[in-house]
Amino acid sequence: MNLDRDFLLDIVELLETIGRHRPETEAKLLEDEVLVTAIIHWVQTIGEAANGVSENVRTDHPEVP
Repeated sequence: MNLDRDFLLDIVELLETIGRHRPETEAKLLEDEVLVTAIIHWVQTIGEAANGVSENVRTDHPEVP
């Protein structure tokens, strides 16, 4: 269960990181290639963490995608 907790905490932390770096407009985002690349990396890492969450947690908490 500790691994599940770690994966879920990683997801939350990465979502918070994306939120902190979110520009005011889409145009500003598209102007910043480094930020776009970072966000893509963070989203990929979220996907990897989500894949690491055990089937038990997924079954017990179907509300969590």
